[in-house]
Order: sequence, then structure tokens, then C-alpha cells
Amino acid sequence: MRILLVYPAPPSSDWPRGIFRSQWVPTGIACIATVLRRSGHQVKVFVTEEQLWRNRFDWPAARAGLRTLMQEFAPQMVGVSLVTPGVPEGRSIAQDAKTICGPATLVVAGGPHASALPEELLQECPEIDVAVLGEGEITMRELAECGPGPAVRGIVFRTAGEFVRTTARVVAATNTELDEKIEQGEFLQDLYDRLAFEIVHVPALRERADHIELLAHHFLNEFMKEIPSLRGKRLSKAAIDVLRRHSFPGNIRELKNIIERAAYRDTTDEIAPGDIGMLPERHAPPEEGSFEEKLAALKSHLIADALQRAGGNQAKAARLLGLSYHQFRHYQRRYPSPPPPGSPNTRRPSMPATDSGP
Repeated sequence: MRILLVYPAPPSSDWPRGIFRSQWVPTGIACIATVLRRSGHQVKVFVTEEQLWRNRFDWPAARAGLRTLMQEFAPQMVGVSLVTPGVPEGRSIAQDAKTICGPATLVVAGGPHASALPEELLQECPEIDVAVLGEGEITMRELAECGPGPAVRGIVFRTAGEFVRTTARVVAATNTELDEKIEQGEFLQDLYDRLAFEIVHVPALRERADHIELLAHHFLNEFMKEIPSLRGKRLSKAAIDVLRRHSFPGNIRELKNIIERAAYRDTTDEIAPGDIGMLPERHAPPEEGSFEEKLAALKSHLIADALQRAGGNQAKAARLLGLSYHQFRHYQRRYPSPPPPGSPNTRRPSMPATDSGP
């Protein structure tokens, strides 16, 4: 899809002390453009402040430049970032999009004003089809692929003369042990319980060495999309072997940085071990078990013991251990206990139907 992202400039009456300088840095539009391009969409960005500077603050010339871009690029979706002083300019841009690109062009508004007053914005500007609530990187990608509808989270859109608001999506990730942070008073228990609807534990990269080659090829392909002059590069088998022997203390981010750095340094079509550099090899844990393995085994034993004493009721087992229900579920997934002897299912513990939740 062809997508045009526009960052309007507020009227000169809102410039501080009559001096032209930006109060709102358009970093959000750059992030959205990157996500959309990586998803295969054609994206162009128009920053009105930049055009004003190039045209010596000639507003009609800047607007004419935007109209010309609409005619030449013919976007199928136009995104506008709005602060409150820029709403009139945003509506004018939406009108131009519908006139120049056609009434079927999807006009999406984001930014502080759209997040704070979405229904009021759509009421005031009928040419705007959708208001995005909060950050819009993933939302804009879903709108480009699915169009406005209940399946897209965090938007307000107009249908049959009424406004429909979809619920926002909250996806949180961390590389720290939140249960320990809660015990130390550095993370709120209430916030944890609100976020912990479903917890997914992703093992460290060193624990899934078979994924290293797949991820390395993925990061190389994505980097070549960003820098077309690097296209055609490939990883040699020897380079993959070097990566497999590395322990990756920096996890997936480290692998991504290694691949991008090697691709940039390499002067041939094949990335060799010399391009990657010397990496420390992975060391296997001692046969008697490392500290982490022993600690994991202890936690698994405590969970299994609490479940046995609670008759399989997870909520009761959580209370026996002094944990919330969601904390217990998190630990149970992360430290699974072996099935009891004689269990018909040897692959996972069998849980009685008496668990009623919190």
C-alpha cells in the first residue's frame, strides 16, 4: 500500500515569541514509517516545517508542495500527526487528500490531540476517518493491512453515523525478574497483577542455539532492505558455526548488532568469520549442575510440593507459597514440575478440575 505521513506545522500565532522553531519533534512519524516500510509498504513523509524552511516560510508554496506530492504519489492512506493548534491545518490536509487522491483514501489522525479527544476530532473533521489512541506504530500497520474495524486495537472510527472505540492493546516485555523486584519494593504488585493476563517466558538465545542461524539470516535480510547497496550478501557456513559457539550474553540484540556490523564491514558477497570477529565460545554447565539449574530445580520442587498439599488447586497453592495467583501461574510455566509417577500423561503434569482460579 502507498502511505503518506504528514506532520503539519501549527500556525505562526502559536510559535513561541514569533520565532520559528519546533516545539514538537516528529520522531513518532519516523518510527511509524520504519515499521510500515519493513512490512513492505511504500511510505513517504512530508514535514511541513521542513518545507516552510526551504521556501522561506512561504505557506502557500509549502501547501502546494504537499498537493504535488499527493498527485504524484497517489497515496491510498494518509496519516496526519496532530497537536491541538494544528487541527485546522490537519483538516485542510484531510480535505486535500479526499479531493486529490479520491474519497476512498483512508485518512488517519494520530498524535496528542487525536489521543485525547478522538470523538471530538472526528466530529469536527468529517474528512478524517480514524483517530489513533496512543502510539501508532503497530496500529498503523494493522490499518494498512486490515482497514478500520473492531479487530484493530486502540482506534476510534466512524461507521453508520456512529463512533466506535476499540480497546487498547498493552504488550509489556522485560528482561528482569519482576517477582524479585516486587519483593524489593521496586515494582508495584498491583501493576503486575493488571499486566499478567498471560505470561510468556522466552528462553535466552543461548538456550535455543538452533534458532541462531534462522535469526541471523532474518536480521541480515532486514538490514539489506534498509541499505539496498548491501543486497546480495550471505552468511558463510563457517560464520554460522562461529555464531553457534557464542554464548550471547547480550541475547538477540547482540546477534542483531553482530550481523549488521559484519554486513557493513564485509567487502564481498559472503560474510566470513573474519567479518564477525572473535567471539567467546559457549561453555557447557558443569555436570553436577550450575547455580541457575539448581535454583530452577528448587523452585520447581516448591511448586510441585505446594500443588500436592493444595490437592491440585492452583489458587490455594499460590496462597501456601505467599504468591498471587498470577505469580504462581508465571512460576509454574517457567519452572514446570515433572508428572507424578504413574501419570497417564508423561509430557505435562495433570491438573485436577478443582482449580477455580483466584
